[in-house]
Amino acid sequence: MTIFYTDPLTRVNDKIFLKNGDTSPIRHNVTSDAIPGSPNDSSRYQADFYKYFGLDIVTETVFDYPYPFVTEKTMRPITSKRPFIIVGAPNILDLLKTKGFRTFNTIIDESYDSIVDPSDRFDSVTASIKKFVTQPIEKIRVDVASISDVLEHNFKTYLSLEDIELSQLTL
Repeated sequence: MTIFYTDPLTRVNDKIFLKNGDTSPIRHNVTSDAIPGSPNDSSRYQADFYKYFGLDIVTETVFDYPYPFVTEKTMRPITSKRPFIIVGAPNILDLLKTKGFRTFNTIIDESYDSIVDPSDRFDSVTASIKKFVTQPIEKIRVDVASISDVLEHNFKTYLSLEDIELSQLTL
């Protein structure tokens, strides 16, 4: 099935996605009423199918790199109000925190972020992923609902940073 989109931060064409029928095993119902709003509420960023994600595993552009590097891949779960684990350079979560974002250490083992050795970091990040995804689906629902304030904070932080960056372009 082909999914068309205009750029990484715009809405996926949900009509094409849903028209072709979604038989994907990833479409478990992990939505929660405790999370304010829905993926498409007053935002051009959030694709409807994202509400079925309990976790986004972000594979950043660089992994074995001397410093953290953030791209639109990391912004995808932030704008879609989903928790994430980043397979990327060391200290990428720390970099996000310096920009005002919050992470998910209450529900995800984020110790992988401080590991410099790429082989050890990869082993640690895969262990974090495995630990999260092997939980019962009800536990994942509860965990995602428990961080709704963090998800909303990150989304607002993203919008604020977007406004700052755009205003600097027009100076």
